[in-house]
Amino acid sequence: MKTVYDKLISRNWFFVDEKIQKKIHETKIGFIGCGLGSNIAILATRMGFSNFTLCDGDKVEISNLNRQNFFIKDVNNNKAESLAKYIRQINPRAKIRVVRQFINYATISKIEDADILINTANFSNEYFKITRHFIRKKKIVLLPLNIGFGSVVLVFKRINSTFKKMEKNVKNDLEMYDFLLKNLNGIDLLGQYKLPKLLKNIVNVGFDPQLGVASNLSASLTLVVIINFLKKKKNVVFPDANHVDLLFHS
Repeated sequence: MKTVYDKLISRNWFFVDEKIQKKIHETKIGFIGCGLGSNIAILATRMGFSNFTLCDGDKVEISNLNRQNFFIKDVNNNKAESLAKYIRQINPRAKIRVVRQFINYATISKIEDADILINTANFSNEYFKITRHFIRKKKIVLLPLNIGFGSVVLVFKRINSTFKKMEKNVKNDLEMYDFLLKNLNGIDLLGQYKLPKLLKNIVNVGFDPQLGVASNLSASLTLVVIINFLKKKKNVVFPDANHVDLLFHS
């Protein structure tokens, strides 16, 4: 007799073979940040991923609802806790550890068993410490970014000269975007959206603009990157970037 999980993944056939589907079921994904992470985790659940650690000390706000996988009833509730609820509504037998706090290097043990780390937290020295820690353990760190009607997913698998330069010069989100504009290889997405002008306006407005289209693209692109790793296919690794855009390439 087929289980709920069997039925959930039944339409994956042909595109996802049994060997990869087994790896999908077993792979542990850790999320530092469950805002954009909510879109990725829900899509991952629909693909059959079943092992999650969800970390976030933030609460859902109404402004999140234009792009994150939450609803008005979730406002003022913890993001990690709300996300776990929606994952279980798709796969009741999913294994989920909920960490209702912001993860830093001192609390990294709470997420250390993850095979793949998806970090959507704000940039700081802590971000690079955590990334270095996972790379040393031969694990993969993914950085998805929403940009306009597009997405960039950076893959950190090794420490190279560009990573060291970024670690030295980037202290916040604005500096990160500026660094990527000047240092990413083979991508013009940041330039197409006139990022220098955008960064100047962010300083005045106080927060960056993000769209639901980009969040869903980031989720899709992140899952493609992960599945490529499970298939042992060669992936685009930082400072090269995985990217897709619907406005400039439609």
